[in-house]
Amino acid sequence: LIVSYHDAHRKQPHSLCRHFQCIDRRVRVCRDVRKMPLMPPGLPKRKSDEALDDSAPDEKKRSLEKMAQITRHIIHTANAPAAVGPYSQAVRVDNTIYVSGSLGLDPKTGELKNGIKEQAHQSLKNIGEILKAAGVGYGNVVKTTVLLADINDFTTVNDIYKEYFTAKYPARAAYQVAVLPKKALVEIEAIAVAGEIKDA
Repeated sequence: LIVSYHDAHRKQPHSLCRHFQCIDRRVRVCRDVRKMPLMPPGLPKRKSDEALDDSAPDEKKRSLEKMAQITRHIIHTANAPAAVGPYSQAVRVDNTIYVSGSLGLDPKTGELKNGIKEQAHQSLKNIGEILKAAGVGYGNVVKTTVLLADINDFTTVNDIYKEYFTAKYPARAAYQVAVLPKKALVEIEAIAVAGEIKDA
């Protein structure tokens, strides 16, 4: 029996028997575990015991910090229009690519295409170039958002949209807004995931 007890118990050794059913009070070994080593000297350590080393907390902290780190890449290509504000064409965080809203701007002139059809095509082409720069394609897109200056253009944009995204379409939101930058008629943004995508 190994029992940790206070000095007061040493003066009354038999008081412990009030708490334990002693078979023979004459035979008993009581040791103060506060003064006992965790392991006998010279005994090889087990892997589970290594966690008790002073260095283990630091190693665990470094491991957790490494797991918490994320990698960010700014995506830019001259084949798509330059940003018209303080934002990037796209940002890749680990395997996820966030493509900023794309207007129907000609990447060479920076001017808007004329008409809803032309702007919708150009917007989606610009997204394609940005995806390409990120190492992915339209098939990697999992979510899009379509902003329209006039909701009556929804059907027209929808027909053009289906030329770039085929069956197993990405998730999508589409709605009319009060006004778009440069008085554009449509703006489209996308979220893509890098790597091979397998359908369940």
